[in-house]
Amino acid sequence: MLNMDALTQLKQLKKEINANRRIASGKVKGSNSRFGFVTLDATGKDVYLSPEQMNRVFPGDEVEIEIFTDAKNKDYGELLRLLKPELKTFVAVLRTKNKVSFAEPQVHNVNRWLYIPPNRTQHAKDGDLIKCKLTQHPYKTGKPQVEVVEKIGSPNQPGIERLFSMAKFDIRHFWPKEVNQQIKQELDNLSIEPGDREDLRTIPFVTIDSATTLDMDDALFAEAMTDGWQLKVAIADPTEFIGSDSAIEREAFKRGTSIYFPGTTVPMLPMAITQNLASLVADEDRYALVCEMDVSLDGSIRDYQLKLALIRSRAKLSYEQVNAFIESGNQTGIPEPAQASIQQLHLLAEAFNRWRAQYATIREEQFDFQIQLDDQEKIAQIIKIIPGAGNHIVAECMISANRCAAQFMAKECATGLFITHSGVRRDRIENIGKIIQDKINPHHSTTLDTSHLTEPDKFSELVNLAERTPDASPLRSVIDRQLERSVLATQAAPHCGMGLDLYTNFTSPIRKYVDFYVHRLIKNKIKGTSFRPLTQKSLELLADAQQRARQSVNLMEQWLKAQYAETLKGQTFQARLFRSTSAGFFIKLDDVGLEGFVSTKDMPDKYSFDQVYLSLKSKKRGFFLDDQLTVVIDRIDSRRHQIVFKLKEDSEPSTEAGPSTQHKQATQNQQRAERLDTLDK
Repeated sequence: MLNMDALTQLKQLKKEINANRRIASGKVKGSNSRFGFVTLDATGKDVYLSPEQMNRVFPGDEVEIEIFTDAKNKDYGELLRLLKPELKTFVAVLRTKNKVSFAEPQVHNVNRWLYIPPNRTQHAKDGDLIKCKLTQHPYKTGKPQVEVVEKIGSPNQPGIERLFSMAKFDIRHFWPKEVNQQIKQELDNLSIEPGDREDLRTIPFVTIDSATTLDMDDALFAEAMTDGWQLKVAIADPTEFIGSDSAIEREAFKRGTSIYFPGTTVPMLPMAITQNLASLVADEDRYALVCEMDVSLDGSIRDYQLKLALIRSRAKLSYEQVNAFIESGNQTGIPEPAQASIQQLHLLAEAFNRWRAQYATIREEQFDFQIQLDDQEKIAQIIKIIPGAGNHIVAECMISANRCAAQFMAKECATGLFITHSGVRRDRIENIGKIIQDKINPHHSTTLDTSHLTEPDKFSELVNLAERTPDASPLRSVIDRQLERSVLATQAAPHCGMGLDLYTNFTSPIRKYVDFYVHRLIKNKIKGTSFRPLTQKSLELLADAQQRARQSVNLMEQWLKAQYAETLKGQTFQARLFRSTSAGFFIKLDDVGLEGFVSTKDMPDKYSFDQVYLSLKSKKRGFFLDDQLTVVIDRIDSRRHQIVFKLKEDSEPSTEAGPSTQHKQATQNQQRAERLDTLDK
């Protein structure tokens, strides 16, 4: 039997051994092979995990490991504890081998099949797409088990791309029983009465949207004054029909936004509201929250007022109708009382745009692409949408109304809901500093630095000077790729990306919960009633719902486009380079909007990646953001739904030292500068 001295010595020895152990926590990261890594929480360093260790965990799991060093002086980890599992539910393909069922997860870097017990398949067959729940984690035994909770469909089923995308990102598309009960009890046979709202039904408002749109959020009216304009932006008011914290509002919060899949819409609110009671339907009385603005000739907003009103839209106009009226005087479908208003809206939108070009930031015009499906829910064609005067009118009026709503909340409310943007990413400040020092300041004889780029006016100065700086790299595009994402906040803060002191979203309350909430908040302030603010947790849940909505649409479109690309093989396309990495660059086809990758492995030269200017260069040539290239489809990765392109032999990529590149980029930058100078005048 050990005496007390021996026990004390053993305890001390154990303590010393533990003190010398390298124990750390982190998150598991997979690879394209069977091995993996743990990214350490403390340092961000990746520690190698062998295939045997990876067999006990999944990517995303939070674990505790002990770190050892092998004979080659390389660190590796061994698992000590599973702290928090990541994989809970996921989508997969059902695979059958020797009459045994497995799930092949459609999860990034999960490269193994997972066993499904015989009575847990939901009658899914080999090749079916399924949604699964992990029932046994592999940490203890290395043998995971799952069960099928939903059979999504077969791979050749029409619409499977949408169904799978919705399942993968947990998109809610059935209305709970409580919502249907609320619709029946509260909304059926509801009448619209003026009440204590201001009656603006004599104002010839019109809606301007896509021809097929039924959920119309906004209507516009403008008239010329001696020194500017009076603009009225009427925004639909669904909050009038939906009680705070009711079943419908709780469901709207969970959905976060309406989701516009090709061919199908998953609405945030029931269609009884979105397409009827709240939608600003022509020739029907509708509740609205109206932002009335007094606008100067230079496009600045002198004053504004937010008011509860009753309106009556005169017409449902499409963008094409307004474009034709502005550009050629075609009055088809335009009611006479609204014609003068539309002409003034056009002039007003131009003034707003000039003001933003001078005092904030504006972006190069982007084209939209409309996907049209056939009866099998595959792509029949992709139509390029070129924005016209009608699109510009709506965009400028919505931005201005959003600015007013943000100013109202900042001034009148203890907390609000703002869209904020802090400018350049912290880890890219040094890159931007180099661009300023090497390119912008020498060309413009300025002394700009990075010390105040979180201030909207300084950020606007940076991007506007960048657009006016001729260079092989389009500096504005380079800067745009190194910015933070916009975030939701309950306290007012700048939106540097737009060059504005304050911003929010307020003009789409039928379609977006952020706008819905802002309406609720503003209305309560106008009426003098209290309203419960959003918590930080609520903001995170709302942001997550918005992100999942975007991801689901992106996945569906990416999948459909990869299929569509099969029909385009052998054709030559013009494309724009929009993102570079050390392995190659991503391009977007000008005419149909397909996106894909060009790998440097498929090119003869060896390329180096410039992390400051986001370009790829070899001794003979270089590739820069916004380059126009001629490409062909090389192959399609059907599992990842990715299109791989190759450069056409007769394409003319940029050459850093070559006069053609310098001339092209200088010409592009000069054209931008001339356009901006024109807007300033």
